[in-house]
Amino acid sequence: MLFLLLASAQAKPLTSAEFDDSAHTLAPGQNQIDVFRVSQFAVTNEVELKTVVLGGINERRGWLRGPNLGVEYAIREGKQGALSVEGFVSTSWLFASQSANAGINWTSGGPKTTRFNLSANVGFVTAEAEDERINSLNTELYASAHWFINNGTTWRFYAGVDAYNSVLTESYVGSFGAEWNHAWQENWRLAVGLQYRDSAWLAQGLESLNGGGDNLPPVLPLPSVDLWYFW
Repeated sequence: MLFLLLASAQAKPLTSAEFDDSAHTLAPGQNQIDVFRVSQFAVTNEVELKTVVLGGINERRGWLRGPNLGVEYAIREGKQGALSVEGFVSTSWLFASQSANAGINWTSGGPKTTRFNLSANVGFVTAEAEDERINSLNTELYASAHWFINNGTTWRFYAGVDAYNSVLTESYVGSFGAEWNHAWQENWRLAVGLQYRDSAWLAQGLESLNGGGDNLPPVLPLPSVDLWYFW
């Protein structure tokens, strides 16, 4: 019943700019409130501001953990593709940890067509732990394909790897997966999928609790879900 409701409801077209892994930016006057991923607010044709409200397992930290803000600038964009650069900074509420990252994004294809995306990012994290300041570096090489079915439905297939930490730990650090994205009820969007992610984050948590993080497989399957409002 829910599937029939979503499939039949009329909505604004689901465009490339609504996906954070695309180099397309929102048009002036367009905004997007996202529950778990990046919310976006157009400032000009080329500039949009970004922030994460709640965050998720594989996303940047949200406002529950501390303030965060990003900006993306479109160097060029059109029906043939787009190129953009972006930066993002965040801090914990007690300023015990801070992070910053910058990247470049490229998209082949228009806002309402099947698209291919590439991006490269580098980030820096500093945090206090046991009266000691710990600094770490992370990178991301990322690729995705947006299979445009119609104005209301787009499939997204993606894969990313933290090349620096993968070499450092001699293991895969990253994620890959697929998700179904659908527009419904005029302004609402829903994404449901399956993601495979490295288990290092869970292993560290279990190790700190009971020392049981050594028996996990290198990659874990996880369901992914997202909801956002676009206007």
